This record gives sequence, C-alpha cells and structure tokens, in this order.
Amino acid sequence: MNNESTSYYTSIIKSPQFTFLVGKDRTPMTIHASIVQGKSDPLTAMINNGLMKESTTGVAILDDVDVDVFGGLCEHLYTGRYTTPICTANDSEKTYPEDKKVIRSRFSWIPYLNRRAMTSTNPRSPDFNDNNMRHAQLCISYYLTVSFRELNFDACRCASKTSTPDIIFHARLYVLATRFLVESLREQSLASLHRDLEQLIDKTSDIGLIIDLLHVTYSLTGKSEPGGGSALRELVSHYAASKAPELSKHAMFRELLEASSDIGTDIIMNLTT
Repeated sequence: MNNESTSYYTSIIKSPQFTFLVGKDRTPMTIHASIVQGKSDPLTAMINNGLMKESTTGVAILDDVDVDVFGGLCEHLYTGRYTTPICTANDSEKTYPEDKKVIRSRFSWIPYLNRRAMTSTNPRSPDFNDNNMRHAQLCISYYLTVSFRELNFDACRCASKTSTPDIIFHARLYVLATRFLVESLREQSLASLHRDLEQLIDKTSDIGLIIDLLHVTYSLTGKSEPGGGSALRELVSHYAASKAPELSKHAMFRELLEASSDIGTDIIMNLTT
C-alpha cells in the first residue's frame, strides 16, 4: 500500500461515525462519514449537510432495508466490491402447490445448444424436424439465450463468485444502490447478476427462482431510473423471455403476469424485437 492509499484510509478512519438503524429490528450499523463522499450524494447529504435531522443526530432509520443488503452496500463503499451470498435453497427440483407437481427440465437439448453457443462465434439455429409453433418457441428461446450470454458489461469488476449464488441479493442490492445513487454499485450488482444468471441458464428446473427474481425486480423498481429506463428490468426480462416456454406452463407465473402488466409487456418486447 502506497502513501496515498494510506493517507486515504487514515482520513476515513479519522472521520466521524454515523449510525444507521437497519431493518425491522433497527439493527445499528455504523460507518465512517467520509466513506460516502464522492460516491453517494443522498448519503452525503444525510450525513454531512447539517440541515437534515439525520446529520444533526448522527443517526438514520432505514427500517425498510434488509441488514444483509445494507451490509453489501457498506462493503462496497469501503472495498469497491461485495460478497455474493450463498443460496441455500435446493434448486434441483421445486414443488409448487398451485401446480401440484414437481418442476423438472423438459427440454433436454438446451444444455447442448448452450454449450455450442458458448464456443461458436456464429451460432446456428437448432435443427428441428417439425415446423410448428413449438419449433418457433424453442428457436426464439435459443436465440434469446445466446443474446443474453453476449451482453457486455465493459469488464465491470464483479462481486465475489460462488457456485451457488443468491441472485436475488444482486437485484436487491441494485435497488438500494439506485436509491442512494451509488453508480459504481449499480453497475457492479448488474454485472454480477448477469454473470450468475449465466451459470443458471442451463438449469431449466428452477422456475420458482425466476419468478422470485421477476417479483423482486418489478415490485421494487419503476419504469424509469436515473439515466432513463430500468437496467435491472431490462436484464431480468431478457432472461425470463429466454425461459418463456417453461414459464408459461405454470400458474405462479400466470398469476405474476396478472399482478403486473409491465412484466408481460417487457417479456413480449424481448420475444418480438
């Protein structure tokens, strides 16, 4: 560590501390005030401007934020990265009472096609014998899978990698980063979500996980964010569109579409453009 880095961290440690009461239990979480400078204008104003109640008391209440997610924000502010939590759910198969059946892969050809797409610079469409609606659906799903893999995040430095990532955490952290305008974390959480969804794209059984991701994304975001549009919605709807033939068979997904027309609109746009 050079002298400049040492001076930077020394100035952080010497700065006043500020406490957030996080989650429904209002768990105290303390950071150094100077860590937010140049990284988040809303947090800087809350902590340092001397006009807001929080800046005079040194305490802010965030009872609508999960402790783990806020911890990811703090880790990023201090280190430039965050730790991807491990998903402990069994994703080999899931039973949903609405459908009264166990969801398993019905398209055994998808893993083969995905592997070929990863190694080919000019992937060709799957060669099916039947020329019907099913054929068209599977071809569209295949090409959306390929185009999802090809999305570019400009070599953004991702969060730590794990073999069983909690992808919902990335989405929730993106939402918090958007709320506090931490642009570096928005970019990192989006890139990390894309990386980890790529790991799951061959797993056609975990419909529940996709539905949960759609629900979190569309319930916590709007159509427009700073800079226009919603990058999170764009990414998640693209991924869901690649799984449309499977999703459409399940009651939980149909109920989600009835609750949010935005989801259906965005998926349709991915399927038709």
